[in-house]
Amino acid sequence: MAKRDVLQTKYDKPLIHVVVVELHHHSELIRNLIKVFEYENFKMSLITVPEVLGKIDPDVFDGKNWLNAFCKDENEAVKSFIERMTPIFNSADLIYFNTVRHFWKEMSDIPIKVPTIIRIHNAHADLSPLSHFYQPVLKFPAIFSHLVRKVLIAGEWRKRENFLKNINYFMFPNQAITEYVVNKNWISSDRILPPVMPFGFLGEP
Repeated sequence: MAKRDVLQTKYDKPLIHVVVVELHHHSELIRNLIKVFEYENFKMSLITVPEVLGKIDPDVFDGKNWLNAFCKDENEAVKSFIERMTPIFNSADLIYFNTVRHFWKEMSDIPIKVPTIIRIHNAHADLSPLSHFYQPVLKFPAIFSHLVRKVLIAGEWRKRENFLKNINYFMFPNQAITEYVVNKNWISSDRILPPVMPFGFLGEP
């Protein structure tokens, strides 16, 4: 079946509305998601920031009435942006967090009424931050500074934990990392999805 035929027939069924959140930097993975979703029965709403949207070719959005992007204003706080996007989140059938490196508190404020998936890029940093420190004796000053600023003062680890406990499913870059996380028992196996979404760039044929 030709690509245009797929796009024509997919609308015979109700669309699954996936809200994709990317407030950091993985614009190349957004392009991957668009490439994958256009062959299936999805409507996609991208919640993002100018730094990410600016790296996505505008032509990607041409002729795709199932795809919309909502971008934070340059001087708008992330908290205000998330609040402004409440109607979009409330209309979702699935919320997919493409990257979460900070904004843990703001992400926790998203009204979640549907299943959620998060794409984990660095399992140690997100799920076992203490094990992420390499050569702790040699790097003690930097580690101590991080613990004081990020953990004790900003409460980053607690905010991360509060956010992650509300996530239904986790996805990792490949099967080896998936099995590693299962063996470490960092996440219950019933909350881990197979690594079916591409973490690398999908080039042209």
